[in-house]
Amino acid sequence: AALINSFLAFGRPLSLTIAPVDAVSLVRDTLADLDETAGHARVVVKADLPDGLPRVPADASLLKSAVWNLLQNGIQSMERDGGTLELAARVAEASAEEGPRLVLSFEDGGPGIDAGHLPRLFEPWFSTKEGGVGLGLAMVKRIVEEHGGRVEAANREGGRGAVFRIWLPLAPPASV
Repeated sequence: AALINSFLAFGRPLSLTIAPVDAVSLVRDTLADLDETAGHARVVVKADLPDGLPRVPADASLLKSAVWNLLQNGIQSMERDGGTLELAARVAEASAEEGPRLVLSFEDGGPGIDAGHLPRLFEPWFSTKEGGVGLGLAMVKRIVEEHGGRVEAANREGGRGAVFRIWLPLAPPASV
C-alpha cells in the first residue's frame, strides 16, 4: 500500500498553497517529529538555526515533507555507526537572476555518496537502499523546484558524510 501511495503521490500534480513560512521553525519542528525514528538515539544533532531569518513564501506542508526526507536520509545513513547530523540555515546572495535565498543545509557523518551515484540521486526510481522505491529525493527536488528553488547534493569536504542544501527564494516564484 505504501509503495502504491508513493507512485500515486509522485504522479499527481503539486498544488501549492503559498504563505510566509518560518523555515527555521519548520526544520526544528520536523526534527522533533523524528525523535522516535529508529537509530536516532545514535545520532547527535548540531543545529545552527538562528531565529529572525526571513520567512520564505512556501507551502508549509510540502516543504516539511522535503525537510523530513532529508533529515530521515541523514539519520538513516548513520544508523549503524552513529554520527553527527549538522543542520544550518542562513541567507545567501545567489546570482543576480536568483536574488537572495534562504539556504537550509543538512550534513551527515555517514559514509557519503558513491561518486557514481551523485548524478542520479534525484532521478525518480533510483535508490541505493534495499527495498527503496527511489522517490524520496525525487520528491524533494520536485517540491523545491516548484517553490522556485534548487537542491544540491555532494560529499562533505575533508571527511565522511554527505551534504544536501536547499536554496529557497525570499520572494514568491513568478509561476505561483
